[in-house]
Amino acid sequence: GKEGILSGFLKHAKQNQSLSAFTVTVISLVLFKRVYRYLKLQNRRKELRALATKKRNERDELLTKMEETLLAGDLKNDSKITHLSASELLRKLEKGEVTSLEVTMAFCRTAARVQKDLSCLAEI
Repeated sequence: GKEGILSGFLKHAKQNQSLSAFTVTVISLVLFKRVYRYLKLQNRRKELRALATKKRNERDELLTKMEETLLAGDLKNDSKITHLSASELLRKLEKGEVTSLEVTMAFCRTAARVQKDLSCLAEI
């Protein structure tokens, strides 16, 4: 790319001594700045990868700890709750046919069940 062209130009100019010292300095500074930005970006990418790995490991550890509790629920009942439309769910909550805890746990257990196959949970 541009760095290759600039460095080639700089090398050629130094060999032929056809550029002033000022021009060589300016080109060197431009190259340095670009290399510095590239290295800084690479370092940031490495930091972000490490953070993502750490968060993924924390999530997986928490899921493992919660698995027994989450997966102990009644799959049939959970399915009845999670397949309701929002308006149906609201009606059942208002009538007291289901509690907010039952709804929350049903959705959490369903997410935990599919997590193993889909890796759909980003954070818990």
